[in-house]
Formats: sequence, structure tokens, C-alpha cells
Amino acid sequence: MAAWQALPKEQRPGSSLPALCHRNTQWWSRTYGHGNKPVANEKSSPFDAFYRAIRDNQVERVQSYIAQNPTAVFTKREDVIATEKHQRRMIDPKACTFFSESERTRQGYDDQRYRNRVREQLKHQLQDQISNKEQDRISTKQKLLQDDQQFLRRVRNELEAIEKKQVQDREELRKALTGSWNRDCGMKKLVEVRKKQKAAEQIYREGVGIITTPRDHFPTLLKPSTPRVCVARQDDDYSVGFDIRSTCGD
Repeated sequence: MAAWQALPKEQRPGSSLPALCHRNTQWWSRTYGHGNKPVANEKSSPFDAFYRAIRDNQVERVQSYIAQNPTAVFTKREDVIATEKHQRRMIDPKACTFFSESERTRQGYDDQRYRNRVREQLKHQLQDQISNKEQDRISTKQKLLQDDQQFLRRVRNELEAIEKKQVQDREELRKALTGSWNRDCGMKKLVEVRKKQKAAEQIYREGVGIITTPRDHFPTLLKPSTPRVCVARQDDDYSVGFDIRSTCGD
């Protein structure tokens, strides 16, 4: 039996052409679009001219084409329909995430090698994530340690600078105090020497001694006598000299 004989009566050659045109116009739109030409990368053929005639409701051209090729029209259409059904059955796994067990088995999802491969991929991905997190943790810890070391270095430098400043201040203070002490001691010595000089000059001028002990603690002892003024003679010996300590109590 020919392919066109298996079609409904209204679609067989010689049947109502308006009905045939109406039914095939939709198929033409799905296959070739709504333009006046077939889609790109398609070779033009008499079959394309036939369906363009159907789309434009050109009954005479359709009748002439069916008279010339009574079986080619329906054979071509059956091939296209079979191709569409095959494409619908071959669904891309990315297009739909819900499959039946038979569909998953047919596409190879239940294969042991596929499961092992997926398991290994997931294992490698998990290991990569773990290693990345560990590396990030180590990097963060190293950065914190570097920051702490830099802070401690800065604090140590500041403490050393403060200690040097304190040592310098103490040294300057010691020098200032030492200089003041030396000047004070020098002034005291000069004052004492000046006092002794004044006392010696007074004794020399008056020729009398000065008793420096106001209180007599040992009354039984002989008291020193007051020096007497002696008239100088030619044969007197003054080689020993005058000792100022005998009059100042030193």
C-alpha cells in the first residue's frame, strides 16, 4: 500500500484541496517559518515550491504538482514527521531534569562507570574545596602573624627610643647637678679661705690671739697665754715662719 493511501481521506490526492492546504499550512509554518523563503541552509526543491503553493492557496499549482508526483509529497512529509518524533524522543539532559528510570537508563545515567566517574569528579571537587579553604586559612593566619610581628617591632622601637631619651635626660641632669655641686663646693672653699685670710690679717695687725673655745671643759689644765708683743731684735731667727692654723683653731 502506498504511503499516501494510509493518510485520511481528505489528505489524499484528488481530495478537497482547501482542506489539504489548511492542514499543511501549519506544518509549513513549523518547518520553514513564516517568511516567503525556506529557512537558511536548506536546498530549494520542487517540494518547497509545492508547500509554498499550499501556503499561498494556489490550488492550480498544487493540483499540477500532485498530478506529477502523487507519492513524493506524502513520503517527504512522513520523513519529516518521523524526524521530528525522533528529535522529540532524543531530549537533551540539560533541557529537562526529570526523567523516568527507563529514560535515565537509556541515556547512560545508571551505568556503573558513569556513577564511578561522577563520584570521582565530586571527590576531586570536594578535595579542591577543602584544599582551597585550608590554603585560605593558612594565608589568613600568616597575615595575622605578620601583623602581630610588625606591631611588636613598632612597640619595641618605641620603647627603645623612650629608653634612650630617658638615659639622655638622666645624663644631662647628672651633669647639671655635678656642675652645681662643684660650683657650690668651690664657693664654700673660697669663702673659708677668705675668712682665714681676714683672720690672719686681723691678728697680724693687732698682734693679739683669738681664743676660739667659749667654754672651759678642763679647768685644771693650763690655759694658753695671750701672745705678747715682742720687740724685734737683730739676732732673732724667723726661719720657721708664722702658722695661721695656731690662731684659727685648725
